[in-house]
Amino acid sequence: PTKVLRLLRHLENERNFNKFVDRDFTGFIEHDEKERRRSETLRMAAEKNVMEAALAEERKQREAEEAEKRAVAEAQFSDAEKEAAQKQNEAQLQKDADRLEKERLQEQQRLRKERLLEEAKLRKQEEDELKKLEQESVEKQRQLEEELKKEEELLNEQDEKEQEEA
Repeated sequence: PTKVLRLLRHLENERNFNKFVDRDFTGFIEHDEKERRRSETLRMAAEKNVMEAALAEERKQREAEEAEKRAVAEAQFSDAEKEAAQKQNEAQLQKDADRLEKERLQEQQRLRKERLLEEAKLRKQEEDELKKLEQESVEKQRQLEEELKKEEELLNEQDEKEQEEA
Protein backbone atom coordinates (compact mmCIF):
# COMPACT_ATOMS: atom_id res chain seq x y z
CA PRO A 1 0.00 0.00 0.00
CA THR A 2 2.77 2.50 0.81
CA LYS A 3 4.49 1.82 -2.49
CA VAL A 4 1.23 2.39 -4.35
CA LEU A 5 0.64 5.63 -2.45
CA ARG A 6 4.17 6.75 -3.22
CA LEU A 7 3.63 6.01 -6.91
CA LEU A 8 0.32 7.88 -6.89
CA ARG A 9 1.98 10.92 -5.31
CA HIS A 10 4.08 11.26 -8.45
CA LEU A 11 0.90 12.03 -10.33
CA GLU A 12 0.05 15.03 -8.14
CA ASN A 13 2.04 17.45 -10.28
CA GLU A 14 3.77 17.34 -13.64
CA ARG A 15 7.23 18.15 -12.31
CA ASN A 16 7.23 15.22 -9.88
CA PHE A 17 5.83 12.91 -12.52
CA ASN A 18 8.50 13.93 -15.08
CA LYS A 19 11.19 13.52 -12.44
CA PHE A 20 9.84 10.04 -11.62
CA VAL A 21 9.69 9.02 -15.32
CA ASP A 22 13.19 10.46 -15.92
CA ARG A 23 14.65 8.59 -12.96
CA ASP A 24 12.91 5.22 -13.33
CA PHE A 25 12.20 5.08 -17.05
CA THR A 26 15.23 6.73 -18.66
CA GLY A 27 14.71 7.49 -22.35
CA PHE A 28 10.91 7.09 -22.33
CA ILE A 29 10.11 10.77 -22.94
CA GLU A 30 12.76 11.04 -25.68
CA HIS A 31 11.45 7.87 -27.33
CA ASP A 32 7.88 9.16 -27.16
CA GLU A 33 8.94 12.49 -28.73
CA LYS A 34 10.85 10.73 -31.53
CA GLU A 35 7.79 8.60 -32.30
CA ARG A 36 5.62 11.73 -32.45
CA ARG A 37 8.04 13.43 -34.87
CA ARG A 38 8.29 10.30 -37.01
CA SER A 39 4.50 9.99 -37.27
CA GLU A 40 4.26 13.73 -38.10
CA THR A 41 6.80 13.28 -40.91
CA LEU A 42 4.87 10.27 -42.25
CA ARG A 43 1.62 12.24 -42.11
CA MET A 44 3.19 15.11 -44.06
CA ALA A 45 4.53 12.69 -46.68
CA ALA A 46 1.07 11.13 -47.03
CA GLU A 47 -0.51 14.59 -47.45
CA LYS A 48 2.08 15.43 -50.11
CA ASN A 49 1.26 12.20 -51.99
CA VAL A 50 -2.47 12.94 -51.80
CA MET A 51 -1.89 16.46 -53.17
CA GLU A 52 0.24 15.13 -56.03
CA ALA A 53 -2.38 12.51 -56.87
CA ALA A 54 -5.12 15.17 -56.85
CA LEU A 55 -3.07 17.41 -59.15
CA ALA A 56 -2.44 14.50 -61.52
CA GLU A 57 -6.15 13.59 -61.54
CA GLU A 58 -7.10 17.22 -62.20
CA ARG A 59 -4.60 17.37 -65.05
CA LYS A 60 -6.06 14.19 -66.59
CA GLN A 61 -9.59 15.56 -66.34
CA ARG A 62 -8.59 18.82 -68.05
CA GLU A 63 -6.85 16.93 -70.83
CA ALA A 64 -9.89 14.67 -71.31
CA GLU A 65 -12.25 17.66 -71.43
CA GLU A 66 -10.04 19.45 -73.93
CA ALA A 67 -9.81 16.32 -76.09
CA GLU A 68 -13.60 15.99 -76.04
CA LYS A 69 -14.05 19.65 -77.00
CA ARG A 70 -11.59 19.22 -79.86
CA ALA A 71 -13.41 16.12 -81.09
CA VAL A 72 -16.73 17.96 -81.17
CA ALA A 73 -15.19 20.97 -82.90
CA GLU A 74 -13.39 18.81 -85.48
CA ALA A 75 -16.61 17.07 -86.45
CA GLN A 76 -18.11 20.41 -87.42
CA PHE A 77 -15.33 21.64 -89.73
CA SER A 78 -14.56 20.77 -93.32
CA ASP A 79 -11.26 19.09 -94.21
CA ALA A 80 -9.40 22.36 -94.71
CA GLU A 81 -10.86 23.80 -91.60
CA LYS A 82 -10.09 20.55 -89.82
CA GLU A 83 -6.46 20.79 -90.84
CA ALA A 84 -6.16 24.40 -89.64
CA ALA A 85 -8.00 23.58 -86.43
CA GLN A 86 -5.80 20.52 -85.90
CA LYS A 87 -2.66 22.64 -86.16
CA GLN A 88 -4.14 25.17 -83.80
CA ASN A 89 -5.16 22.39 -81.42
CA GLU A 90 -1.70 20.86 -81.54
CA ALA A 91 -0.17 24.23 -80.73
CA GLN A 92 -2.64 24.67 -77.89
CA LEU A 93 -1.90 21.14 -76.66
CA GLN A 94 1.81 21.86 -76.69
CA LYS A 95 1.21 25.12 -74.84
CA ASP A 96 -0.95 23.33 -72.28
CA ALA A 97 1.59 20.52 -71.90
CA ASP A 98 4.37 23.07 -71.36
CA ARG A 99 2.26 24.93 -68.83
CA LEU A 100 1.36 21.74 -66.97
CA GLU A 101 4.98 20.62 -66.93
CA LYS A 102 6.02 24.00 -65.58
CA GLU A 103 3.34 23.77 -62.87
CA ARG A 104 4.45 20.26 -61.98
CA LEU A 105 8.09 21.34 -61.69
CA GLN A 106 7.15 24.34 -59.56
CA GLU A 107 5.06 22.13 -57.29
CA GLN A 108 7.94 19.65 -56.99
CA GLN A 109 10.32 22.46 -56.05
CA ARG A 110 7.89 23.83 -53.50
CA LEU A 111 7.38 20.42 -51.91
CA ARG A 112 11.12 19.79 -51.90
CA LYS A 113 11.72 23.13 -50.16
CA GLU A 114 9.02 22.35 -47.61
CA ARG A 115 10.53 18.94 -46.93
CA LEU A 116 14.03 20.39 -46.55
CA LEU A 117 12.75 23.09 -44.20
CA GLU A 118 10.89 20.52 -42.15
CA GLU A 119 13.96 18.28 -41.99
CA ALA A 120 16.11 21.21 -40.90
CA LYS A 121 13.54 22.12 -38.28
CA LEU A 122 13.51 18.54 -36.98
CA ARG A 123 17.32 18.44 -36.88
CA LYS A 124 17.34 21.71 -34.94
CA GLN A 125 14.79 20.33 -32.48
CA GLU A 126 16.84 17.18 -32.02
CA GLU A 127 19.99 19.23 -31.46
CA ASP A 128 18.19 21.40 -28.92
CA GLU A 129 16.87 18.32 -27.16
CA LEU A 130 20.34 16.78 -27.10
CA LYS A 131 21.78 19.96 -25.62
CA LYS A 132 19.02 20.02 -23.04
CA LEU A 133 19.61 16.38 -22.16
CA GLU A 134 23.34 16.99 -21.88
CA GLN A 135 22.73 19.96 -19.59
CA GLU A 136 20.32 17.93 -17.49
CA SER A 137 22.82 15.09 -17.33
CA VAL A 138 25.60 17.43 -16.23
CA GLU A 139 23.29 18.98 -13.62
CA LYS A 140 22.22 15.55 -12.38
CA GLN A 141 25.84 14.43 -12.20
CA ARG A 142 26.74 17.58 -10.27
CA GLN A 143 23.87 16.96 -7.85
CA LEU A 144 24.96 13.37 -7.36
CA GLU A 145 28.52 14.49 -6.72
CA GLU A 146 27.29 17.02 -4.17
CA GLU A 147 25.19 14.37 -2.45
CA LEU A 148 28.16 12.00 -2.43
CA LYS A 149 30.36 14.72 -0.97
CA LYS A 150 27.78 15.43 1.74
CA GLU A 151 27.53 11.75 2.57
CA GLU A 152 31.31 11.48 2.78
CA GLU A 153 31.43 14.50 5.07
CA LEU A 154 28.73 12.97 7.28
CA LEU A 155 30.63 9.67 7.39
CA ASN A 156 33.84 11.50 8.26
CA GLU A 157 32.07 13.42 11.02
CA GLN A 158 30.62 10.20 12.37
CA ASP A 159 34.05 8.56 12.28
CA GLU A 160 35.55 11.54 14.11
CA LYS A 161 32.81 11.39 16.75
CA GLU A 162 33.35 7.67 17.19
CA GLN A 163 37.11 8.20 17.50
CA GLU A 164 36.59 10.98 20.06
CA GLU A 165 34.22 8.80 22.05
CA ALA A 166 36.65 5.90 21.96
